Amino acid sequence: MKHSIQIFLFIFGGLFSISSSAGPLQTTPEVIKLAVSISIPPFFIKELDSGIEMEIIKESFAQVGYQILPIFYIDKPRIAAFVNKDVACASTIPSQTEIKGFLSDPVITLETTAITLTEKNFKIDHVSDLANKNIIAFKGAKKILGPSFNEVVANNLHYRERLKNAIQPVLLYRKRVEVVLSDPIIFDYFRLQMASQLDIEQPITIHHIFTPKNFHLICHSNDLIQAFNTGLAKIRAEGLIPKLYQRLMQPPPAQTVDTPS
Repeated sequence: MKHSIQIFLFIFGGLFSISSSAGPLQTTPEVIKLAVSISIPPFFIKELDSGIEMEIIKESFAQVGYQILPIFYIDKPRIAAFVNKDVACASTIPSQTEIKGFLSDPVITLETTAITLTEKNFKIDHVSDLANKNIIAFKGAKKILGPSFNEVVANNLHYRERLKNAIQPVLLYRKRVEVVLSDPIIFDYFRLQMASQLDIEQPITIHHIFTPKNFHLICHSNDLIQAFNTGLAKIRAEGLIPKLYQRLMQPPPAQTVDTPS
């Protein structure tokens, strides 16, 4: 009997020692395939696999035990990937959408504004005040900003849209355009990036003439969205989101941007 007890204690002790030295059991987080926009700095930056919206989504899911696998798409293929269920979720979906799925609480809010040099003293209180101005806008602005805006710029030969938002502060500060249509956060990101090439201390005026729009995450699973909302609420309560904005508004090393004619 004595030998049996000694053998049992030896085996149990050995097992306990092995278990203790191995540390706590690790669980692998479930990976969520996420369709994101190919590059909308500072909200998505493909080169850094980061961005403000990307980090908000990543941190929110991490709070509830998920990990994201971002897959970058241009706009239409991004939506198609979600509709075809190639991915579990897609980012940057407006509140009013016909896409079938479950929308999260708002992740980011974007506001198209009219940005001008203060020295020009432009009075822009309404969309109609943009008439006959020399304007640079983001690609797809006519589609997004609606019929009243389209009427104002329909016959304006000095209205242009450009895919690369980096050109906006260059054209404004060099006085090649009178008005930039952009979200102030996007404009400021590229303004800071061009600090070595431009006088970015020239005062600007931001004219709020368009309604801000909320953008959401969309998923096929309501349970997944509810989990995401829980994580999102937690990082908001902890004050993490302003810290993400502050950190990610610091741009990478300046790039040279060609000014279009």
